[in-house]
This record gives sequence, C-alpha cells and structure tokens, in this order.
Amino acid sequence: MDKWVPRELNENKKKLFETSSTILLLNQNDPFLNRIVTCDEKWILYNNQRLSAQWLDQRRLWILFDAPQPVCSTTTF
Repeated sequence: MDKWVPRELNENKKKLFETSSTILLLNQNDPFLNRIVTCDEKWILYNNQRLSAQWLDQRRLWILFDAPQPVCSTTTF
C-alpha cells in the first residue's frame, strides 16, 4: 500500500493504517473476510390499519387513537 498521505499521521492513526493493511494482505492469501457475518438492528414502524381521529375544539385540533407501536426487526446480512 504505497500511497502518499498529505498530512502527518498521529500514532493511533498510524497503527490503524498498519493493522488495516496487514488484514488486507492476509485476506489476499485466505479470503476470511468473506466468512464474516454482520448484523444490524433497526426499528421499523409498520402498521397498515386505518387510524381514527377526533376533532377537539374550534381550532380544529385532533388526536390520534390506536397509534402503532414500533416493531424491532433484526436483519442479518
């Protein structure tokens, strides 16, 4: 990985760069990065039922009843 860097790296960034370069070189011999599975958790609000509303006063304010609750979904890639 011969690349000119226009600024001076501090010790942590230098160590991170060296470690990343080593991992990429090791991956060329044995593609172990293809075997790593990552997952992420995302909250999805999904409810396709019709919501009811009610007018409260002359200013035409309204409130929703039966508001949907968030559902937790885990996705694995």
